[in-house]
Amino acid sequence: MRSRYCAFREGAVDYLVATHHPASRSPTEHADAARSIAGTEWVNLLVLDTQKGGPGDSEGTVTFAAAFRPKPPRAGEVRQMHERSRFVREAGAWLYVDGEALPDYRPARNDPCWCGSGRKAKRCHG
Repeated sequence: MRSRYCAFREGAVDYLVATHHPASRSPTEHADAARSIAGTEWVNLLVLDTQKGGPGDSEGTVTFAAAFRPKPPRAGEVRQMHERSRFVREAGAWLYVDGEALPDYRPARNDPCWCGSGRKAKRCHG
């Protein structure tokens, strides 16, 4: 999950396509990822939960909240992507299968905000 987030952040389209399970790729995968990356600045990742995904597992899930903002000319406020992603391991590599979109993550009032500002949630997006 962290490597895919970094790939989105750094614009590594080929890596994103290579780590997306072939059975769930679309014919326009590369172009779609490139377009998304061109229009988005990723600013923070919080891994909230993991299930399985260890050295002896062949599948796992990662629940995360990622903060992003649109790049100019549509620049704006930081937004959030909250998802439970499903991965499988094939030939030693973890591949993204699909994800379930979740309602926005809301940390407790005194927890750090999801956006990566360093402020408490109650003083930021809380």
